[in-house]
Amino acid sequence: MDSYLPIRGRIPTLSLPRRMEEWLTSAPSIICIVLFAYFRGEAHLGEFVEGLGPGQLVGRQVLGMPCLGEIQLSFFDRKGHLEVEVIRARGLQQKNSSKALPTPYVKLHLLDGKQSVEKMRTSAPARRTLDPLFQQQFSFSTSYTDKILQVSVWGEYGRMDKKVFLGMCEIVLDDLNLRSIVFGWYKLFGMIAASTHGSG
Repeated sequence: MDSYLPIRGRIPTLSLPRRMEEWLTSAPSIICIVLFAYFRGEAHLGEFVEGLGPGQLVGRQVLGMPCLGEIQLSFFDRKGHLEVEVIRARGLQQKNSSKALPTPYVKLHLLDGKQSVEKMRTSAPARRTLDPLFQQQFSFSTSYTDKILQVSVWGEYGRMDKKVFLGMCEIVLDDLNLRSIVFGWYKLFGMIAASTHGSG
């Protein structure tokens, strides 16, 4: 978990002194690379990534990854149990080799380290779309303390029950104040977690 850093809300970009910005525009590329490595180590990773959801966990590798869409979630603590609503997703990416749109669904894994201790899955929306509306609620019986919620989006294309990965995000649940409902849009990236839990 050393390469993953929990980040809350909208994060500003790194601000540099004006003289340094002017110098960087004319500096050799190797110097820029060295400076970037320095700032990456010294500054919070979130300063390079904008628009993350509350508590969203990302690793350094997302700096070179395209965003694959976004998913809207809500969280609430009801009598010590985590309640999650998968509200909607938007801007999902269509598979290049297919002319048809996918029928998306969402998998939720409650992670203790790399181990999935409880999992849920949405039912697919009624139509094929890249902007699905789910509005489905889930209640986890396992304690969410010190846990991470992994949310992955998959698409069914209907051919031989083929399922395609569309994107994922991870949320540090201890970073959320669940005394009231927390809403957020979360950026979806490629396989950023070491653990995988299949496509079923």
